[in-house]
Amino acid sequence: MKVLAVIDGFLPPFVERTGLRVLAALFRRLVARGCDLHVLTTIPAHVDPNWRTWVDDQWHAGLRLHPRPEPFGSLPRLAFLGARFRLAPEVARLQRAHGFDLIHEYSSSPWLANRTALYRCTGAATLHSLITCNETWLGDPRGCRLFPDLLLCASRRDYEALRRRRPERVAYLPLGIEVAAFSSAEPRRCAGTGKPPVILYLGPLEERKGIGTLLRAAVLLQRPYPAARFVIATHACNGRGYAYAAARRKLLATADATGMQLDLREGYLDVPRLLAEADILAYPLTSLHGTLHQPATLLEAMAAGTAVVATALPAIQEIVTEGVDGLLAPPNDAAALAARLATLLEHPSLRWMLAGNAARRAAQFDLEPCAATLLRHYEAILQSAPRRLARPAPRQPREPLPAAWSDLQGGPAAPPGSPRLSRGGGLRLVFLTDITPTTGSWIGRYEPLARELVKLGHQVTILAPHPSYGTLPPAERVSWRDGVIIRSVGSCFYRQTARGRRYRSTATILRLAAGTLCRMVAQAWSSRYDALLVAKPLPLASCAALLLRLLRRRPVVVDCDDFEPATNNPQGAVQRRALQLSEALAPRLAHHVTTHSAFLARRLLARGVRLPRLTYLPNGIDARRLGEGWPPRLDLGRPVRILYCGDLNLESGHHVDLLLQAAAQARQQTAFPFQIDIVGDGRDEHVLRRLAARLGIDSLVAWHGRIDPFAVRETLARAQIAVDPVSLTPGNLGRCPLKVLEAMHAGLPVITSAVGERRRLLQDAGVYVPAGDAPALGEALRLLIEAPGLRHEVGRRAAALALPYRWSTLARRFEHLLQGVIRKERS
Repeated sequence: MKVLAVIDGFLPPFVERTGLRVLAALFRRLVARGCDLHVLTTIPAHVDPNWRTWVDDQWHAGLRLHPRPEPFGSLPRLAFLGARFRLAPEVARLQRAHGFDLIHEYSSSPWLANRTALYRCTGAATLHSLITCNETWLGDPRGCRLFPDLLLCASRRDYEALRRRRPERVAYLPLGIEVAAFSSAEPRRCAGTGKPPVILYLGPLEERKGIGTLLRAAVLLQRPYPAARFVIATHACNGRGYAYAAARRKLLATADATGMQLDLREGYLDVPRLLAEADILAYPLTSLHGTLHQPATLLEAMAAGTAVVATALPAIQEIVTEGVDGLLAPPNDAAALAARLATLLEHPSLRWMLAGNAARRAAQFDLEPCAATLLRHYEAILQSAPRRLARPAPRQPREPLPAAWSDLQGGPAAPPGSPRLSRGGGLRLVFLTDITPTTGSWIGRYEPLARELVKLGHQVTILAPHPSYGTLPPAERVSWRDGVIIRSVGSCFYRQTARGRRYRSTATILRLAAGTLCRMVAQAWSSRYDALLVAKPLPLASCAALLLRLLRRRPVVVDCDDFEPATNNPQGAVQRRALQLSEALAPRLAHHVTTHSAFLARRLLARGVRLPRLTYLPNGIDARRLGEGWPPRLDLGRPVRILYCGDLNLESGHHVDLLLQAAAQARQQTAFPFQIDIVGDGRDEHVLRRLAARLGIDSLVAWHGRIDPFAVRETLARAQIAVDPVSLTPGNLGRCPLKVLEAMHAGLPVITSAVGERRRLLQDAGVYVPAGDAPALGEALRLLIEAPGLRHEVGRRAAALALPYRWSTLARRFEHLLQGVIRKERS
């Protein structure tokens, strides 16, 4: 394909602009993948006299540059207006000469996307990438009136604002860095090198970059840490020589007056070597204006294994988690910045831990997957966007795609007769469910699956009841979560109050169900979906799917993720009968059925579901909620923390009473200190509290109650052992326990029983005890409490086994399944 990339102020990568260096690396990867890429640039001629030689070198390397020298480069506003005025006719001229398939413009302003949409008159598809922050009127998302065929946002903030207007034309695609160029540097270790710690600042000497804040913080650190050395690495000029000279004089004068150890490095810099020498990167931005939405300097330092201290600005908080990947300070607060730097100077082990986590976090922003995703967007646009005008240049026949392209697309190319894709290049999918966004299946299974399908280019809508639908304002009945459209369509079988759930009577449920069912069917019908997914075969969703199947010939997929008669709580005979009927009939009437346990698979086969229509889809790990990497657990000098996370309902098969009895036994058999953390709530909590007091271990047990699902990461990070005490019940046989997968992802050893899918998940990385055997559970607790090496080894194996269970991997399998079901149905 032929692509024209349009950039204002594209500069050679060896000068000062880091973001443009990142774009140059991205373009080289697109060229390596077979993309015929042309770049229209404006180059301020005063920056480097040898820029023409650099252009020639890039051309020979395959990157075809069309430079426009800009004589007003030293006057930014005039240069910007002049470039905008001259780019439109230049784009038209290049289109007549080369006949591009796509025109892709990069800028900092949603307002400029209007001009990109006007390039449609050339007959090519149009894309626009918002890659830098702009805090002026140019950066207001409301300024976007005309949309190109696709608007790519590198910022979550812009993405959330713009997708509410045109969700089918907006996608999230963060920029990346060349991780391999920086990760070769050895991460800094705890201590013992004998060298003074080095604090690095990398960037221009400008107030918006926080150089003044850093200078004031360095003065505060001078007395308590006189050995600390500050390295200020900057380019000799950033377009305004007088401003740079004034900042340089102030910097040197302060260093002379305070005796600060300052190393000022100017000119063309070897960034990887600088980061390899540094112990801490100070990134004290005071304003996001003019920076990348994923600041490249910050990501490069993280990839090099350097601990970072940055400011708590939105673009930085999308990358750095406080206390996990780095430390954050408020903007323009020199005292807070000095306190964070002092913390890392005083605790080398914390510095090493943050550096390791930062390196794993930065690996997610590698340019290779970024280039692959961008090519997928290009292909999707070419398939869906119609040609508006015949292009005057003759078009060469397109070469066949390489064999590896099917892997990048997530599956083989669709044969003739494949389902018609939506305008964005993906399928229109509708989830029907009776459950609400606060339930475990929603948080742990259906929402992350829907989110990953959106990342693959599909449009996903979830239709669900709401516990407070009657009092919910109409504007709040539709919400967006990471690209997933969630519509509340009626009331559910319980009402949420300040004291908890209050279940409705059968008469009330029947009265409300009719309206909910009608709204669910109407909303699904108007969405013109390609496939329906019934999330749990419960009465409302099953009836709606049956009606829609009669009205419209579209595939229906039913997902069975629980043994419903054992895990639900029907309040009467009518509700129980409706539940049993929907659980038996919905899978038989569906085109395909997915389930997450062998027990449920055998039950479905016995009820008439044929084996070709049955697929195993386990629960998965939500990396967005749980994070990517985990810090090492240092058990020295503190009690071993044992974690139980789940429901406190003994009838549902969660036997926390076994854990309490085992803890009482382990307390008598070992002298090692330990603590039980119980996270969750339920109707048997008071019974369990009384049991702990009767066993004399109430001082060892901490009751944390229900916590936010996004706080589970911190809870798992504090634990050393996870326990899943179960008995042999139908409910436990039919579960694929999410708590076990989350503990595996956190690198925790898990003590459980070989019931249901637990043996399949843990394999040889679990400690198994007989189901319902409290003495055996106590012995296993004692063994792991006294053996930290065994805990580490078992947890390491568990973390390795958890990798294939990420939703990003499982969603691709589900995508292949849906494509096959749709092709089979339409053929």
